[in-house]
Amino acid sequence: MSQTQAEIAIIEDHVRGREDFQDMAEDLKAEGREYSVNVPPSFDKMEQLFLFHNLDGLLIDVNLRLWDLSKRLIKRVAGVGRIRDGVDIANLAFSLFRRAKDAICIYSSEVNLEDPKWVQRIDSLPFRPTVISKYMNYEMAREVYFKVLLEKANKVRSANPMLQPPDFAKMAPNDRLHAFKSVYFNSANWVDCHFDTVGDYAWVVVCGHSVETNLYGSPLNGGRVRNFGVKTTDKYLDSKSLKAIAKMRNYFPFILWNARKPEFIEQQFRQAGPRLVNIPQTWRSFFGVAMARPCARAYVEDHERRALTWCQELDEIGKVEAAKVIYKRLLGKTSSHMSEFKRAAKQFELPQVVDILAGKVEEINEKESKAVVSLKSLPGGVPFNEVFDLKMLKQAKISFIAQRFDYTVYQQPRGDIGVNVEPLYDEGNDA
Repeated sequence: MSQTQAEIAIIEDHVRGREDFQDMAEDLKAEGREYSVNVPPSFDKMEQLFLFHNLDGLLIDVNLRLWDLSKRLIKRVAGVGRIRDGVDIANLAFSLFRRAKDAICIYSSEVNLEDPKWVQRIDSLPFRPTVISKYMNYEMAREVYFKVLLEKANKVRSANPMLQPPDFAKMAPNDRLHAFKSVYFNSANWVDCHFDTVGDYAWVVVCGHSVETNLYGSPLNGGRVRNFGVKTTDKYLDSKSLKAIAKMRNYFPFILWNARKPEFIEQQFRQAGPRLVNIPQTWRSFFGVAMARPCARAYVEDHERRALTWCQELDEIGKVEAAKVIYKRLLGKTSSHMSEFKRAAKQFELPQVVDILAGKVEEINEKESKAVVSLKSLPGGVPFNEVFDLKMLKQAKISFIAQRFDYTVYQQPRGDIGVNVEPLYDEGNDA
C-alpha cells in the first residue's frame, strides 16, 4: 500500500448501493486519487474489517434493515451497547477509531435524517459526526459526499501514527517514542477489542492499516482462541525479520501487547525475558510504555513488590514511564503512600519522581524561539509562568498555543536529575 493512501469503509446494506459506491471509488481512482475503499457485504464482515483494519474514515447508512444485526462478533466495547442501526455502528466506530472522529459520516438514501427521531438518536452520540441529511442520489454521493469523506480521511491518515516509513527504526529515539505513545493511547480500545474478540494472544504485529494475521504471540493463560485463521509464534521477531516486513509492506511494523487483564502481565514479562532480552531492541521502550499502566495498577492494588520487580526489567525509558504513572496514581492518596513509594523506588534502584507539573503553552515567539508556559503542581497547584526554549518544546512534540503537557522531574538511582517533557495524548496521560 502506498504511503499516501487513506483507508475508508462504506457501510451499506443494499447490494445496489454497495455496487454504486464501488463504481464511484473506481471513477475517482481513475482521476488519480489514491485510497483504499472497503465495502463489506454483511454485518459480520463489517465487524471483521473493524477488527483487522485501523480505518481513517467511514460512510455509514443509518437504515441497515437488510442486515442481521443481532449476531455480533464484537461483544464488549466500553460505552457501546446493542447495535440497532447505523447510528450505533457510528458509536462503535468512534470508540474503536477515535482519531477518525472527524471522518465518520452518516447518511441515508431512504429515511429523512431531519426527522426528530433520527436527530435525537444522532445527538445522543458522544461525538458530532458529519450528517448528510438530504436524500442522497448517485451524483450527489459521488461529487459531494464521497469526495468530502476522502478529504477528511486523508487528513486523518496524514496524522496516523501507525503509518510510519520503513526507516522509522533509524529515527531519533524521542520521535519513535512519541509515535508509539500516540499509537498506544489512541488505539487502546481497538487493541483491547481485537484481543477480546480474536483471542487472548500475547501480542500482534500491525503494519500500516492492517493486522498481520500470521504474526501473533502465543495464547495467554490458555486463553480463548477464535477461528480467525491467525498464526502464532512462541518467539519475538528478530531485527532481520522486522526489516523484511517493513520492506514488503512499506511501513514500519508496530507490535501491540495484550495487557487488558492483570493476570496477563506476569506472562508478558516472562516471555520478554530478563532485561527484555527476547524483545528486539527497537521495541523494548515500546514494551515499557505498554506495561507502565499495568505495573502501576498492580502497585496500587497492594502488589508493590511484584510491580517493582517487573519495573526493574524495563529499559531506562520504561522505568521512567512506570515511575511517572505510579506517582500519578498515588497523588490522591496520603503522603505516607508517596513516601513509601519513594523509599521502595530507591530500594529497587528505580527513578524517583520529584514532581510532575501540568503545563500549558500560553504564548509562542518564533522569532526569539521562546514560549511562555503556565505550570502548576498536580493536583490543584497554583499556576505560575515560565519561559521555555521553543526548540526544546518542539523536540518534545509541543508546538502550538493551548497545548497541554506533563513536565516531570525525576532522580536516577545514582543521584542524577532528569527532566521528561511530553504532550498529553488523546486517551489521556492521567493514570
